[in-house]
Amino acid sequence: MSAVVSPPLPICEEFDRAFQMNATKTEDKDLYEELLYWLTYKVGRQDIQQHDRSKTHLKELFCISNAVLDEVQKKVKQNKPPNVLLKVTVQEARRLVGKNLDDKSNVYCSLGVVHQKLGLQADEDFQSENFLDCTSVIEGTVNPVWNETFEMEINEVECDVLYVYIWNRCSDPVTLRQLSRVRSWRSARSFYKKVKIRQKSHPIESPKQEDDFLGRVVVWLKELKSPSHEAWYNLKPRSLHSNVFGDCKLLTSFIARVRDTTLTRQGRSSLGIYISLLDRMMWKDSASKAEDLKEHNTAILSDYAVHLDLTPFQICLARWLLSSKFHADRPIPISYLHSLLVSLNSNFPKEQLSDQEPRLRESLESTKKQFLNKLKDIEANFPASERESPKLLCDTIKCLQQIFMKLHHMPGCKPQMDLKTSMSLALKEGAQVWYNEKSNKLSSEKGKLERLSHLVQLCEQVLQRLHCRHLHEILSSEGKVDVSVIRLTALGEMLAADITFVLEECAQEKTKGFDQGQMAKMFSQLFVQTQYLDKLGQKLLQGSVHLEEHEGCLHPTGTALASPDVMCASKSPFEDFRLWFEPIHEEWLQEIHAEGMIFIKRAVEKDKLVPELDKDLHSTSVFDMCQWFSQQEELWLQEEYSEAQKHLKLLELLCDVFCRLAQAFAEKMCQIIPLEKCPASTESCRKVCCGLANMHEMNAFMMGLPHRWNWNKWQEKAVKCGPSDADNVTKLLKDCKCHIWNEISKLITQIAIQITSDLNINPDPTNTSSPGEDVPNALAMTMEKHLSLFHQWLPEEIFKKFLPVMWLNLLEEIDVLAENGQQKPRDYHTKLHLGLKDLEEVFCFEGNNLSEDVMHLNKYKMVARKTRLLRCSTRNLMQTYLEEKADMVDKNADLGILTVKVSFSASVETLSLELLNLSKLSVTPAQDDARYLYIQLQLWPLFLFSESRRHQSKPINLDSSVVIDEKLELPATAEACRKHGASVVLRVKLRDGVKANMLGQAILPLCTTQGLTLPNQQPRYKDPKSFSDQIKLHLQPLDNDNDILKVLQTRTGDAEAKDFYQFMMRADTIPKRSMRGLAVMSSGRRNPKRFSRKKPNHNC
Repeated sequence: MSAVVSPPLPICEEFDRAFQMNATKTEDKDLYEELLYWLTYKVGRQDIQQHDRSKTHLKELFCISNAVLDEVQKKVKQNKPPNVLLKVTVQEARRLVGKNLDDKSNVYCSLGVVHQKLGLQADEDFQSENFLDCTSVIEGTVNPVWNETFEMEINEVECDVLYVYIWNRCSDPVTLRQLSRVRSWRSARSFYKKVKIRQKSHPIESPKQEDDFLGRVVVWLKELKSPSHEAWYNLKPRSLHSNVFGDCKLLTSFIARVRDTTLTRQGRSSLGIYISLLDRMMWKDSASKAEDLKEHNTAILSDYAVHLDLTPFQICLARWLLSSKFHADRPIPISYLHSLLVSLNSNFPKEQLSDQEPRLRESLESTKKQFLNKLKDIEANFPASERESPKLLCDTIKCLQQIFMKLHHMPGCKPQMDLKTSMSLALKEGAQVWYNEKSNKLSSEKGKLERLSHLVQLCEQVLQRLHCRHLHEILSSEGKVDVSVIRLTALGEMLAADITFVLEECAQEKTKGFDQGQMAKMFSQLFVQTQYLDKLGQKLLQGSVHLEEHEGCLHPTGTALASPDVMCASKSPFEDFRLWFEPIHEEWLQEIHAEGMIFIKRAVEKDKLVPELDKDLHSTSVFDMCQWFSQQEELWLQEEYSEAQKHLKLLELLCDVFCRLAQAFAEKMCQIIPLEKCPASTESCRKVCCGLANMHEMNAFMMGLPHRWNWNKWQEKAVKCGPSDADNVTKLLKDCKCHIWNEISKLITQIAIQITSDLNINPDPTNTSSPGEDVPNALAMTMEKHLSLFHQWLPEEIFKKFLPVMWLNLLEEIDVLAENGQQKPRDYHTKLHLGLKDLEEVFCFEGNNLSEDVMHLNKYKMVARKTRLLRCSTRNLMQTYLEEKADMVDKNADLGILTVKVSFSASVETLSLELLNLSKLSVTPAQDDARYLYIQLQLWPLFLFSESRRHQSKPINLDSSVVIDEKLELPATAEACRKHGASVVLRVKLRDGVKANMLGQAILPLCTTQGLTLPNQQPRYKDPKSFSDQIKLHLQPLDNDNDILKVLQTRTGDAEAKDFYQFMMRADTIPKRSMRGLAVMSSGRRNPKRFSRKKPNHNC
């Protein structure tokens, strides 16, 4: 097979390549000739080895062959030597002698180069020469600073000497010397006369002849280093009598004004030649950086620049032109470019620019474009550029500032846009490139959910981009550019168009077949991100307006420039985002309900019914639900319509969704509360309380909707616009509250029943695990423990509802135990009563701020009385009954009033009871003699008195008001009468044949009777009007429903209880008569005349 031969290049390309190679070789040869010419005619003290090393280095650098080297050396020797000048810079002097009266001097220098063959020997001869140069005069100092430069021609370096003289300029030295000799008033008058005469007759001598010598410096030029030398020189005297002290600092260099080389003959300027040399050396040394040339190259270029007398501006200009040229291809630090730009004088002196002005303008323009493209790349590569770009960005902005400043000061090169606008356009283009890369996936997505999801992610990325403050601070501080507003305008317009397009598609398509809640989640997230973008956009725009008002968008000249639209954004691109979501409201609400049901199920399932913090009462589920509700509120409250009725309708729909979800949450919470284990363990009790607290917290959250939604404001607006269903939300919330509280009440009742059933409140020692005497205390302690837990873990409102329910259940349970245990021993009821008393203290009626009706006070009193009565003895019951009946007098009974007078005689221990009258009887007068009244008396209780027989008054006429006036004496001791419950029971009876019916009874307590009262005790029945000892007793009927009598009735084995009960409950009696009495009575009825003979006298 034949080898593959590459096709030959076209003839024009071969010619161009050959031409370029020949041109490069010729340029290198001329540059080498320039440097060799400089090294050959270099003046001053030199290092021979360094000189030879430089020649060798240049030969290798320019790749010069021996033949070419001989040719160049021959040409250099044939050229004319350069015209070398000595450049002297008098910088400063120090520690000079003060010649004036204030020990200061008015210092100046005179200097010049003297060829020793002229034969000058004295200072006077040197000063008379016309080639001397002088510096300015620095007055009043001994450390003058001049920094003045002089150029001097030299004849022969080996024989020429540089003289520098330092003088003190004196205005009138003769007068000053005479004044220094004045010692008295006489000599002062003589001095004044001499001065006047001299001013009139003789002019002042030449200052040059009268100045004071301060010192001099003599330097042989052959001793100066090449190309420049800077050193301090000690001042030397000119004679033995000179008083000289101090130093002077000089900078000397040898420069060539006229040179005879190939490049100079071609018209190339010194600056142009230096740039070519710098370019050749930088290109050759490709491994080095622009600011770090090799040591030898740097030394050669530095010495050559001094030889050409290039200013620092020209050297910096040369480095800038080449560094900006290589910046695109080589890793030259931007900080180095910035330092070069700062070093360039913005005034651009034309004599120093030489022929490089067009090249400088071109380099500035090209570098400006490179840096603006770099800004664009930084913005387009976010966030990868975020970690690398701060220093780079800062240096880039500083360089751009310098470039725009240089372009503005260059004649005919003013930019069309200022720096701020140019940077804004570059950043905007970079942001658009970034967005296009991110949004490419959006156009490729086909599914509805996928497109929404990608759009949400895109919004998040844009938000993250707008929130990035690191580069924003650099751009704001260095470039006075608000990059956030630029990003908002560039990205907002493109993102807003994508959002509206996707939402319109969602409104037109059906969402069937998607997972429940996914669409609502996507809509919510998209709405949230869009809302954040709108808020952030408004904030950024307001901040940008204030910044522009404060700083202004001005060109460096002070005149305002026209800015593009990117700097004139007046409103956020997302300002109308609420209108974008209107077509999907109904679908969104349906999906929110579905998402809420899923969220409730997950929140309740993962809830352990344990608060995360000790100070909290509720657990995570209600917190998550309220947070979820708040997120939805925040979304939908932003949906404000201009029409109030439309907004109210939207809120009503949202409220309906919220109420249904809140009720579902309460039902779910009821299902997971472990009632069967409460209050067996503290953990279960805590879970029950936490579940109730969750339901209460949910109810409180729902009741706060009107306030959070500003319902009253919208309701007022709706009423002004016309009729509306503004009360629907109130009705929905009321129904929701009732539903939740019904669930709470059911739980409270179940908990109370469970606790009551679990408590061992049976005081029977045989049925308790603890000893019988500890039952009340243990019951109270157990209940107190439960209540303290519920009070600690339940909200106050629920605890106030739980407390009465719990108390009522306990009362009912104790009531049942008391009722069923009436036949049990008194110890049983004693423990039951003590347990109830302890529970009363536990529930603390006065401390819970609940009313008596709420706390079932009547029920408690009834149960407490029942247990107290059951634990009392029979005698205590009798005494209590008599006391209570004496105190509880019904004056409206209308059975009559019995007036009596009672006294006690301690000497004979007799109780005197005087029956005075009987009035207001509710009986009809007697029609025959068989019906009459009498009063029966008996001391009770019987165990207190030795005599227990009954006493009876004489028969009384049957009338509505009669006078009795009968006195009865009952034997009794003072001690017995003062006992608790000691009373006289008086009964008014109607005798109707054999049967006697009681019309009423009255109980008279004896403890407050006259003669029995203590010193500080008043009689109970003393009439305050008459101040007599008469007592009016209102007759009362029998009390058949008295609870004390019922208790006594149950005590069948107790004779005292049986007798007392029978006496108090007997309304009619048949008197015990002998058989003879009954016979007489019956015969009397058969023979009325016989009976009438024994009829008592009723009128006595």
